[in-house]
Amino acid sequence: LPLGARRSVTDFLDNLETPVVLLNDILQFKLNRAGITVSRFAINTTIGFFGFFDPAEELGLARHDEDFAQTLGYWGIPEGPYLMWPLLGPLPPRDAVGFMVDRLTNPVDYALRDELLLDGAIFATDLVDVRHQVIDEIDELERTSVDYYAAVRSLYRQSIRDEIRDGAPDFDQLPDFDFPEDDMPAAEPVSDGAGEQPALQNGEQDHVPAAPTQEGPEMKIPDLPEQGFPLEGMVEMSPTSADLLTQASY
Repeated sequence: LPLGARRSVTDFLDNLETPVVLLNDILQFKLNRAGITVSRFAINTTIGFFGFFDPAEELGLARHDEDFAQTLGYWGIPEGPYLMWPLLGPLPPRDAVGFMVDRLTNPVDYALRDELLLDGAIFATDLVDVRHQVIDEIDELERTSVDYYAAVRSLYRQSIRDEIRDGAPDFDQLPDFDFPEDDMPAAEPVSDGAGEQPALQNGEQDHVPAAPTQEGPEMKIPDLPEQGFPLEGMVEMSPTSADLLTQASY
């Protein structure tokens, strides 16, 4: 099928799963996400031609996945051992129980309970659709991984944990870098010995001797005659010039 046709099939199948998503939004008390689910279903079923198109996405109402397995994980139920089922793929016990509950609580399955052929066709189409959405990643993983089974198991568990947390980071999975205080070595002062002063005894004061000074010869200024000093012929200087001359004379 062309890419546009495959996208329409995916949107249609996602729209059929809306009742399951809404129920588990409510069971997890995520009322805001439940409102988004109802709005998406109303818009895509009407404007989107029974869900074959997704105009709600363009209006800012992004799609999200919720199922009963995620609800069990949200309330702390462990997933159990990792199991690989034929056709269904990875499905631990918690997810297997969630899968059966989703089938029993989906109104579409009740509406088609007498149409086994049509119900089986929708279920098979859903499996093929899920497969084609991740086929490129699976092929790349199989080509590059040393242990393909272990790689798929790791990616599956990471994906489930991410869906349960709604994409929020899991800080509990980070390593603990805290060290006990008893194991921390005591910090010792580092000194090169320069500038150390001897310890003072009782009664002594920390006295720093003054720097020695050198006394020059005493300058004597001769007495001027009482009749005054003649000012004729002297150069008049500004205060700044006088200060410079005074400093230069020392």
